[in-house]
Amino acid sequence: MNELEKAEDRLKHFKAPFSEDSFDAARAKVMARTINAEEVSEAHTGFNFNRFYAAAATLALIISLPFLIYFFGSTTLTAEENSGKHFLPDGSEVMLAEGSSISYNSILWNFARTTNLDGEAFFNVESGAQFTVETAFGDVTVLGTQFSVWVNEDALVVQCQEGKVDVEGEILKADDYILLSTEQTSTGKWTKDGPFISITENHLTFENTPIQIVIEALEKEFGTDIQFSSSSVYRFSGSLRADDFESSLEILTKPFGLEISSDKGGVVILEP
Repeated sequence: MNELEKAEDRLKHFKAPFSEDSFDAARAKVMARTINAEEVSEAHTGFNFNRFYAAAATLALIISLPFLIYFFGSTTLTAEENSGKHFLPDGSEVMLAEGSSISYNSILWNFARTTNLDGEAFFNVESGAQFTVETAFGDVTVLGTQFSVWVNEDALVVQCQEGKVDVEGEILKADDYILLSTEQTSTGKWTKDGPFISITENHLTFENTPIQIVIEALEKEFGTDIQFSSSSVYRFSGSLRADDFESSLEILTKPFGLEISSDKGGVVILEP
């Protein structure tokens, strides 16, 4: 008798755990349990749709989170007709000049005090983490508390009134200002209280102000395009009439010997 025959002989006399006496019944029980175990195993190893949907939803949330933060947190403050004072989430004050706007993300503010400016604004910053004003010409990082920023597509001017301001690595102290443009960089002292531009009655008043800022003020006041390009530094002090464009242009250009020419409905200022 070989080993297989011996095993079958022993199985014939094995009773527990089956109540049936026959070998075939015992074998059927064993086979039934084996088949059932395989079905259970397949059920556990099959594709779990619930887990797939949960993972997909989590991934979609992670991907869309930056867009949700941008959409729900974006805030823009605009001074359309008159200058006005606004408060940022940390209590810092910003005075926007007419036609200027500033934007920031209120959700990310507690992590990064960052704003984006278009136009002219005066800032009085609360102490705390780094405060940055982003412009097309570079970032203005606050090391003090009070400063003014003026920016358009041609130039950036920053004036520090209190503390220190970092403008692209150039440190400004109280009364310092810097002019950055595609053609030049210049620095100087601003000795008059208040911002670069002040409007009094029918006059635009300037003191030692870069000529690019004066031209911008005239363009905004009269709605006329003025073109001027120069590698030299011109600073203007005086008052221009807010109701007489031609007179204002003459007052502005005459001290520097600049010439005025018309061009397609606008004005071109030329060096001699």
